[in-house]
Parts: sequence; structure tokens; C-alpha cells
Amino acid sequence: MHFAALGAALQLRFELRGDPADLDRAIEDGRRATVTCPAGHSGHTALRSNLTVSLLARAHRTGRHEDVQEAVSSIEEALRLSPAGDPNRPVVLTNAARAFLARFRQTRTVSDLDQADALVRQALGSRDQRSAWNAYADIQFARHEVTKLPEDLDTAITICRRAVRSEPVGSRRWASSLGSYALLLLHRYRATGGAEDASAALQACEEALPHIPEDGPERASHLAVLAEVLHERHRRDRQADDLLAAVDAMTRAVRASRVDDCETPRRLATLADWSAGTDCPAADADAAIRTATEAVAGATTSDRDRATAFDALASAHRTRYERTGVPSHLDAAVQASRDALRAAHDDLSHHASHLQNLGLSLRVRFEANGSAQDIEEAVETFRKSAATIPAGHRDVPVHLSGLGSSLHRLYERNGNTAHLTEAVEAIRQAVAAAPPGDPVRASCLNDLSFSLRVLFEVHADPDDLAAAVQAAEEAVAETHENDRVWPAAVGNLAVVLTLQHEYSGGGQGADSAIEACDRAVNTPGVQEMDRRRLLGILGALRLKRYQLFHRADDLESGLSTLRAALAATPEDHANRHQLLVNLGSALYIRFQLTGSHDDLRAAIASTEQALTALPENHPQEHLYRHNLELMLPEQRESPKKGLRAWARRWARRETDLPAEGDAECGENLAQAPFDGVRAEDEPRRSRGG
Repeated sequence: MHFAALGAALQLRFELRGDPADLDRAIEDGRRATVTCPAGHSGHTALRSNLTVSLLARAHRTGRHEDVQEAVSSIEEALRLSPAGDPNRPVVLTNAARAFLARFRQTRTVSDLDQADALVRQALGSRDQRSAWNAYADIQFARHEVTKLPEDLDTAITICRRAVRSEPVGSRRWASSLGSYALLLLHRYRATGGAEDASAALQACEEALPHIPEDGPERASHLAVLAEVLHERHRRDRQADDLLAAVDAMTRAVRASRVDDCETPRRLATLADWSAGTDCPAADADAAIRTATEAVAGATTSDRDRATAFDALASAHRTRYERTGVPSHLDAAVQASRDALRAAHDDLSHHASHLQNLGLSLRVRFEANGSAQDIEEAVETFRKSAATIPAGHRDVPVHLSGLGSSLHRLYERNGNTAHLTEAVEAIRQAVAAAPPGDPVRASCLNDLSFSLRVLFEVHADPDDLAAAVQAAEEAVAETHENDRVWPAAVGNLAVVLTLQHEYSGGGQGADSAIEACDRAVNTPGVQEMDRRRLLGILGALRLKRYQLFHRADDLESGLSTLRAALAATPEDHANRHQLLVNLGSALYIRFQLTGSHDDLRAAIASTEQALTALPENHPQEHLYRHNLELMLPEQRESPKKGLRAWARRWARRETDLPAEGDAECGENLAQAPFDGVRAEDEPRRSRGG
């Protein structure tokens, strides 16, 4: 029994210190013990049960399929040899349940889950039930992953709470049970948004962490759960302190993780994703992405874990693109999304999520480069994700909204109004599926307003415009100033109010729009990329109000706002061309008023720069060239234009009324469509005016 005692000691030391060498030796000694101990010996069953525990621990750390299969085989033999009255049988039954659950998680074979459920129920019928409660909670949560029924998750939480109460306070198993409890509460918080679940999860993490050794193998997982709860609360409440605390907790989780832990690549990728969304130095954010990329590429973890890590990397690259405008981040995002799909080829439970991530990466890249291939593939990918996601799943609104937004962009590329009509219908379904109070609903309402407004511009149906205004107002009402969606929602509301004013000619729509957008720009703590987006919208709105009322201060303030937006946009940002073409249009309008040759030269230069910055074969190229073709002949006529402008100014020197002909300034210029913006998108000012 020497090998048995040594293996047990090594297993215990691994649980305390987390050294994988101890676990490997425990498995080897356990195998030797089962070989040397006769099958009829009273201790043979316990030896096989202990070997199963060690194999499952290594499988959890490394994701090795062969360890799980060996664990199942070993525990099946232990069950066969264990008589009904054996005092060790409840423990054997519990370990057997864990082995079948582990195999279910790898293969998704429901019969394994059913077998695990039946075994743990037998264990719960014994007097010593403590070790079975945690296993039972894990099995019920796995059942919830299959059924998606909220009651299965509620049952798992209730069982896990009982498991916590069954352990001595302050013990290692008590702390471990608290960590499992916090994780289950996190899942329910994500599904329902219940603030009490977030508070209870945070409290459970804070109570457990002091009782877990600094170098213990479970410390990293507890810190990761703490980070995930804080990040989810930040996503809902938009408190900057929560994001910083989440990044700090995940940083500590990464430091506590071993290099060969199967969770390490995913944690690194998640940390890179979150860091990319903060105001940390660019060099630090890019270094985090590089480190995570190397870790994920070299990982030998389960396909499911690698797929999750690849999705986090894709999100990190998209966020970095939003902040920097560097197109290579979009190429990396698309590649990471494809890698996630390949890694999860057999994981049907998360297939829709990986498809949605790829569709988003492709659509954002289309918005940067105008590639028809990208947007067509994005639409098809979102169609698959929307068809794959189970009805009633909490992510249904995200998939439907993604499909609608991609169809809208496809309409912009090919002009097929059937795609625009389908986009509106898909986003309406997304709004209907989103629960009140969920941040996703506000984003869906914003997307709906955007597409309805464009549908109005196509068909001139006032009902579409009224619905666009209503959706925009609801989107703003359902967000607050700390919400990530709020700047985009305010900007979009400003656009539709201005359009309504222009269409109806009544009310104070333009003034209300500019006030709302100006308030959003000057909100304390607004992120730089949101401020840049809103400045572009505000500049265009002021120019539009100038065209409605011919107030000279609107033209000047519009120009200065567009220049501020341009100054805040990196030189190599993929969307810089949109601001350049709008600035060129504004300068051309002022030239038509003043006859200033400097304004004309600056307008031509700005439009030429926009064309140079425009990606090859971009769908808006012909509109940019149209603007330039209007400007170039004016170079020869500018002296005469200057005299006409001087005459108009002289004629109205005693009045604020516009002179005859002023309303025609910029009339032949391709007008800005006042594109709505989504929470994750940059504004698309595709035409001048």
C-alpha cells in the first residue's frame, strides 16, 4: 500500500500548492497501486476512486480527453467492485458522477449527463452527503446548459447554497463551494440582471478568497469569477470603477494562473479584451493582445476553451480598432473569429455565439474597407447564427439585431431596398425579444431608429419617420449617461429630430437635436472615441441647421466642430475620410457665400485627402468624386463668384434675412445622410454637406 499512501499525499499537496508535477506523480503512483493491489482486496475500490479524482483534476487543468476516459473506466470498475453496504460507496458514487459529468462536458452526450444525475442521487441517499451536494449542483447547471430553462439554474443555485452550509466555515471545501456558488450566481445575473445576484456573488468571492492559499490552484479561478462579476456589473451600470476593479482582479487571476493551466489562455485573452476598452496606455493594451495571442496559439487546452479565448481576442482587436482606427486590427479580429469557429467545430451549444462574433468582425471590417465580400459573408453568417440560437435564449436579440444591422449595410452597398425592409423586420424582432431594462434593448432600439430613418428617406412614409423618432427617444430613455450606448443613442436621436424638423418644418427639432448632442459631447467622463464620434455628428447637425435657417454662426461653429473631430481622429484612422469629406463640403458652402479662394482651395484639398484615405473600391467613392467635380471648375470662376458673394452681403447689410440665392449654396453637393450610429460603431459620414 506504499504507492497508495504516497499517491494520496501527492494529491493532497497538489490541492494545496497546485504543482502539476505532484499531480502527475500521484496518477502514476495511483496506477501502480491499483495494479499491485488484488481486485478482491477491501482497499481496491478506494484506490480506483482516488485515481479517478487525480485523473479528473489533471483533465480539468489540461483539457486532456484521455484522462477523462481513463477516469470513467477506473470508476466503473470501482462501482462494479463496491458492494451496496460498503462505507466508501457514497464517495465512489459521487466520484463516478463527476467522471460522467466531465465526459459529458467534452462530448455533449446527454446519456452521460443522465448517468451522472442518477449516480449522484444515489450518493445523496446515504448518510454522508457533503461531498455529493457540490457535484449535484454542477450536474444541475450542466442540465441548464442543455435545456436553457431558468428553473434548472435556480435549482443548481439552491443546491450549491446547501453545499456551502454543509461544510465547516473557513475550510478549504467551504471556500471551494463558495466559489462555485458565486459562479452560478454570475450566470443568473447575466441572464436576468438581478442586482441582488451580483451583490451575493461578490460577497461570496470576498468571503472565500482569504481562506484560499496565495499559491493554491483554486485562487486563480476565484479571482476570475470576481473579475467576471465586476465586469458584468460594469456592462450594465457603466460604472468606471467596476471596469478598473475587474481588470485588476483578472490581472491577479492571470498572475495566479499556471502557464499550463487550460484556463490561462482564456484569461489572458479576456484581460486583453477588457484592457483594450480602458484608457490604459496603447503600448500596454497592444502588449496584452500580443501575449494573449501567443498563449492561445500555443495552448493545448480543450477546443471549447480555445474557442472562447479566440472570441475574446477578436473582441479585443475590434475595440483597439475603435480606439486607433488601424485596419490591421480588423484583419486580426476576423482571423481570430474564424479560429474560434474552427476550434469549436463540435461544440454545438456555443456555435451560434461563435458565428455571431465572426459576423460582427466581418461587418465592422466592411464598414472600414467597403468590401462587398465582407458584408455578404457577414449577412450569411448572421443568418446562420440567428437560425442556430435556441428560441428564448437571452442572446436572441443580439443575433437578430446583428442580422438586421448587416442587412442594412448590405442595402447601402447594393441599393436593394428588400434588404433594408428585411433589416427593419429583423431588428423589430430583436426589440421584441429583449427584456425591459436590458442594455441590449437600448442598443436594438437605436439600430431600429437608424434603419427606419433610412427607410423613410427611401419611401418618404411619415410613419417610418415617426417610428424612428419614437425608437430613438425610447433608446435614450432606457440609458443613462454612464451607459456605453448613451452617446450613440443621443447622437442618433439628434439626427432623427433634425430630419423630422426638415420634413415637417415645425417644432424645435433641430435645436433640440443640437442641444442633446452638445450635452453628450460635454458629459464628464465620456470616452474619447465616443466624443470623437459625437463631434462629427454635431458638426454635421450644425451645418444642416445652417441650411435650414441660414444662421452664419451655425456655419462657423459647424466648421470648428468638424475640425475638432478631425484633430481628435488619428491620421491613419480608417474612418477619417468621412470627416474630411464633410469638412470639404462645409468649406465649399462657405466659399459659395464669401467667394474666398482660400476656402475653395481648402475644400478641394480636404476632399482630395478624403479620396486618398478612402479604401479601394469603397461604395461611396463615386459620391466623393462627385463633390470634387463640382469644386474643381469653381477654381476658374472664383473671381466672379467672389463679386457675386460680395454683392449679396452688401444687399443684406442691414438685415439678418438670407439674400436670394443663399439657400442654393451647396445645393448640388451630395448631402450627408446623417447616418445613425450603433453602440459599437464609428459614425459613417459618407457624403458631404
